[in-house]
Amino acid sequence: MLGSLAEAYLAMDRKNKAIEILHEYYNEKYNRFSAFRREVKSVVMHSDLLKKTGFLK
Repeated sequence: MLGSLAEAYLAMDRKNKAIEILHEYYNEKYNRFSAFRREVKSVVMHSDLLKKTGFLK
């Protein structure tokens, strides 16, 4: 769901909002949940849109 939401923001040309929401959940809210972080990383790496954001450098 998080990946889809971020992609929707990118489709609406709101790159900063997409990165902001990914950052909020990945680095702040669920930063201690390795399974969640692993899943987010997988979604970002398999999405052509999200890869281009540079979220995971």
